[in-house]
Amino acid sequence: MAIYLVDFENVNCSGIKAINQLSKNDYLYIFYTQNANTITIDLHKKLLKCNATVDFIAVTSGTNSLDFQLSTYLGYLVAKNEAADFFIISKDKGFKAIKAFWNAKNIKITILEAIGGKDIEKTEKDIEAQFTDNDIKQTVISYVNKYKTKNGIYNALVKKYQQKKGLEIYNQIKPFIKDKK
Repeated sequence: MAIYLVDFENVNCSGIKAINQLSKNDYLYIFYTQNANTITIDLHKKLLKCNATVDFIAVTSGTNSLDFQLSTYLGYLVAKNEAADFFIISKDKGFKAIKAFWNAKNIKITILEAIGGKDIEKTEKDIEAQFTDNDIKQTVISYVNKYKTKNGIYNALVKKYQQKKGLEIYNQIKPFIKDKK
């Protein structure tokens, strides 16, 4: 059994477009706010056909309200289903602390950018492994997290390191940013 908690305000429709991969034993909890409460008709059709149990959780507005409510609900679900695999669907790096907390208690939490997508921390570790210089590692990870497109990352690298070195660094990380536009 897998339990997915979706930060819909953060990932929107792109975070759950692969819901057809879920099984009848899976659970999908979609946390949304007034700021992000719409889905496409195509996604609505997928939700209607989804094998998993789907629940929508409206979050009242406030600073980080969704993150806090999702985190609290995760704890509630862990207490009820310790043997499940838990997935937080979000690009928000703040969930890393929650993952570390539960992993230390032998509860498997994975943070994905989308259902069926890449593990955010694994991608960062793969990128970090490409470099020995800590300043370059930190800069590259910050650019990968900051920019939504490959072109944005490339331009930032060239601006910081000049054309030759920027292109060299970009080519090293290119296999790890395939999912960016």
